[in-house]
Amino acid sequence: MNMIFYFHPHTAAQVKPFGLEVRNLTSDFSDGRVLVALAHRKNPPLCHPNDMPFTTNAENVEFAMTCLDELGVPRCVDAH
Repeated sequence: MNMIFYFHPHTAAQVKPFGLEVRNLTSDFSDGRVLVALAHRKNPPLCHPNDMPFTTNAENVEFAMTCLDELGVPRCVDAH
């Protein structure tokens, strides 16, 4: 069983409209787009995965974590 679907069965449906797939907890989250897509689904004006402002995965993950901070989601990963 895929762990991400075990923890939240609707994750795939939430990110699919952005052309994203979640199949594992490593590479699918490495560029921050899935995290930003999830934040966007919760609060659309906050951020959008097609508007990622940075070029490196670490910068994009940091942007995603900042978006999640705004939603009150505690940081559980470090972008570096």
